[in-house]
Parts: sequence; structure tokens; C-alpha cells
Amino acid sequence: MPENLESIESDAFSYCASLTSITIPSKVTIIEEYLFYECTSLTSIDILGDLTSIKSFAFKGCTSLASIKMPEN
Repeated sequence: MPENLESIESDAFSYCASLTSITIPSKVTIIEEYLFYECTSLTSIDILGDLTSIKSFAFKGCTSLASIKMPEN
């Protein structure tokens, strides 16, 4: 994803069975609802910025998710 990306719409990756890992750019501050819904192969997420909100069901059905890396603050 481009570094200057500021938002990702809800459902953007829903049912993306081939998605295994993703890096969320630093300007994205909200994980929208159902963003990764039923991404059954997603194992890791690297969040580069400071989140202000994670909306409902953002990770529902992500049965393989094992790692979410975020800044300490």
C-alpha cells in the first residue's frame, strides 16, 4: 500500500482468502468495520501508525491471525 494512504474503506479486504500478511501505512488511524472479515489466510498485520479506533468485526473470521505488530505508544 502507498505510504501516503490515509484511509481504507470498510470491507476493503473482506473474503480475501489469498491475503497472508499486510502492512498498514502510518497515516491510517482507523481500522474500519469488516476490513479483514473472513480473511482466513491472514497470519500477520504490521501497523505503522497510531490507531485511534478499531471498528466492529474488523478481524472476524481471521482464523489464522497470529501476530499484530503496533508501535509501543
